[in-house]
Amino acid sequence: MPQGTHQRLGLGRRELISLIAAALVVVAVALPLALSGPGNKTVCRGRLGAIGQALGTYAAENNGCFPVMAHASAAEPGKGLVSYAPGKIGRYRDAAPPADARELSTTANLYLLIRQKRARPEEFICPSSDDRTSAVPSPEAKWDFSSYKEVSYGYQVPYGPAGKPRQQGDPRVAIVADKGPYGLALETGQTHPGAPSADYKGPNKSWRPWNNVNHKKSQNVIYLDAHAEERKTPLAGANKDNIYTRWSDLAKVAAHDPTAWSQGAPPTGTETPLGETDSLIYP
Repeated sequence: MPQGTHQRLGLGRRELISLIAAALVVVAVALPLALSGPGNKTVCRGRLGAIGQALGTYAAENNGCFPVMAHASAAEPGKGLVSYAPGKIGRYRDAAPPADARELSTTANLYLLIRQKRARPEEFICPSSDDRTSAVPSPEAKWDFSSYKEVSYGYQVPYGPAGKPRQQGDPRVAIVADKGPYGLALETGQTHPGAPSADYKGPNKSWRPWNNVNHKKSQNVIYLDAHAEERKTPLAGANKDNIYTRWSDLAKVAAHDPTAWSQGAPPTGTETPLGETDSLIYP
């Protein structure tokens, strides 16, 4: 066979190998993106929907109140007597907390759904996260998730006199959502995004630094009427309330200054809602 023919065949093989290698690179990059994309968000929303149904059933059987563990009661809006962060998740994993608990995670309230067999541990895991359930023979015998990495969703902080999660409230108030950026910072020591500074009328992408840690570009949220939906920014509560911060100032709220609820105060571990429509999801 002529030498030129050998060279052309060799070049063709090299090109084919290069194309196959390039295709494998594309697949390697695209597959994780696909797995963390719309499919996972749909699964996440489905799991939140199941949690919402369990919450609705619980409330219907408990005078309209969603799960709230016994705790030290606070009289002043915005400032609770319970320290719920950091490092409180699992504090009462193996035994019930005292009736006047002053250290108690927010997730222990959600765990009541597992204790009462209304929900399963795996339903509290977002598939877009790297969270995992721990295998225990009888999860209903426990009192909380074991750690921050065992639950992907946060709960409305219930330890103050205002904003307690109950069905009689404004249906636009968020009570469960993907874990927020401040919980990540407090529980794992990762970078704190700081107080929100984006314009409440700004584009969705301007709010991404303050979005949840599971999906980044949007958050799945359960509201007081127990329905779940996807929202593009953390301004997912009543009147564009930032669900991951507490209202910053009651005087500003009275003056209808939207920065009071859109650019609210990040939680440090004892804050509670300042008003009945103030969503404060933690972690």
